[in-house]
Amino acid sequence: MSTRTFKSAKLRKAVKGAIGTTVAVPLLFAALPVAAQGQIGNTTFEVDGYVKLDAWYDREADFGVSLLPSDIISADGLKYPGHPSYVNPATGSQDHDGNFGTTAKQTRIRINTLTPTEVGDIKGYLEFDMYGASGSQDGNVRNRLAYFQWENWTFGRAWSNFVNFNYGTTLNFAGPAGQTFARSEQVRYDANLANGGTFGVALERNQDNYTVHGGSNENTSLPALTLSYTQPVGNSSFDVRGIVRQIEGETAGGHEDSALAWGVNAGTSVTLPNDTTTLMLTAAYGEGMGTYIYNPTMGSTGAYFDGDSLKRDKRWGAIGTISQKFTDQVTGNIVYGYSNGKFGINEEEIRGQSLGVNMLYSPVDQLVFGAEYTRVWVKDKDGYLTGYDRADGHANRVQFSAIYNF
Repeated sequence: MSTRTFKSAKLRKAVKGAIGTTVAVPLLFAALPVAAQGQIGNTTFEVDGYVKLDAWYDREADFGVSLLPSDIISADGLKYPGHPSYVNPATGSQDHDGNFGTTAKQTRIRINTLTPTEVGDIKGYLEFDMYGASGSQDGNVRNRLAYFQWENWTFGRAWSNFVNFNYGTTLNFAGPAGQTFARSEQVRYDANLANGGTFGVALERNQDNYTVHGGSNENTSLPALTLSYTQPVGNSSFDVRGIVRQIEGETAGGHEDSALAWGVNAGTSVTLPNDTTTLMLTAAYGEGMGTYIYNPTMGSTGAYFDGDSLKRDKRWGAIGTISQKFTDQVTGNIVYGYSNGKFGINEEEIRGQSLGVNMLYSPVDQLVFGAEYTRVWVKDKDGYLTGYDRADGHANRVQFSAIYNF
């Protein structure tokens, strides 16, 4: 999902902010240099964030506040696939109804705190948006992140140590296909290395983000183990990450089994010598990952039973980005995402793709205006979800966004 917080193209220097990692990319969505400040006792705090209005037109149907390949697929078959052969079984006719929608639910508030103590400074971080009620247009306040840091330790709910953000800005809140995604309660230790790199290790909540085909998933008593290595090199950076966790399932007959799930993730960002073009690439592969790696099935598949043995489903994803600064006020992004999953005993294949192309204009640091075209594709090659061999579809969206940074 899109994790960027909004920043002017004038402030192109890579930052280490709420996403918890340094990314050598012209972030257009980030905190301003000066935030509202205050003090309670010996704890100082800063408050910042942004207000974001999104307005969009979906050509094929009403897909709501965000658009991903999973939004055009369902257990009953493809919804609004946008090709002439599709006939709506409820009406007996072809469905190509467009829809206009708006939301301000991505509006975000962040609170940073700092408390000096005899054993060193303790830093706190809270982040909220309005996505607490996904079915509500008004939305409710949702706590995205809540953690504190002492020395090299992090405690609380933060971005998973497995996740990297080496992809470009999208106005579409969902972001590109193929991304890694998880926010987890965790205990993490980050070691700063002599060469400028960072090595991180964390024990995280083992997320119940998968289902078991031919049975049901069971909560595991063991946390997930994640590792990361991040290295800046001049105007570039790269990182490698991994995760190992236990998954468990139960057949309809009451037999229980477990399996070791794992994933790897790598990404890089390179700013060219002209200092106006940034290229980004990220790729991930895993078995038994559920929603850690985006696929059009989202969390609906992660493992399956072959007899009484629990087996892991396979999925991978990749994202490529070109980000171009045209002037101090104007930046453009092309973000392409691809995801692929093989599920069940016969390794039936489901593919998803997304393309986002946007232009962002920032007359001053406090304001960003953007326009974006998004297209997504999905193919249920073997009918694993839909029951129709080689079922496919696509959807198109045009979006405008206005952002006020404070």
